[in-house]
Amino acid sequence: MDRILELLIGYSYLILFWGVVVEGEIFPLAAGWLVSLSLLNFYAVVGITFVGAFVGDLLWFAAARHWGRRLVEKYGRWLWFKSERLKKMEEYFARNGKKTLWVTKFIYSFGHSSIIVAGIAKMNWRQFIKIDLPASLLWAFLFTLLGKLLGASFYLMRHLARDLTLAGGGVLLIIIVFQASFRRYLNRQVD
Repeated sequence: MDRILELLIGYSYLILFWGVVVEGEIFPLAAGWLVSLSLLNFYAVVGITFVGAFVGDLLWFAAARHWGRRLVEKYGRWLWFKSERLKKMEEYFARNGKKTLWVTKFIYSFGHSSIIVAGIAKMNWRQFIKIDLPASLLWAFLFTLLGKLLGASFYLMRHLARDLTLAGGGVLLIIIVFQASFRRYLNRQVD
């Protein structure tokens, strides 16, 4: 088990990078928790998360631009996705694509979906990068910070829960002793 932990910590930045490229939100939260334990550096985590998020977004966007339309036209009918929806989607992204990409970047599980839709809608590369670059930086900072704060809160809550458990156990013990004593007293009164 110690060897596994050594490997995870030794390769943590590499795991973080690829985890953010492929999945997203869970990895900077977990890395932020490790920052709260002083196992990782906050600024390194933010930097790697930012690069991983941006690279991942570029890959999703490029794949959707290249293969997305063909896949939708070929298999969309199986998902009740007709060509009319494709046109509406393109019109929507022409009007609201910038705002949509910016907002959905911060909503769990919507980030990749909107990037794929932007790629299928053939959003301009320059426009995409102009939006995604600052959004990825802010996203990396916020999710790492959130993980760090939750990690610190976890230990605070753990100590608080321990203290409350001990206090609750003490109160329960007092109640049990009091109840047993009161029963004995009532039993003596009845006899």
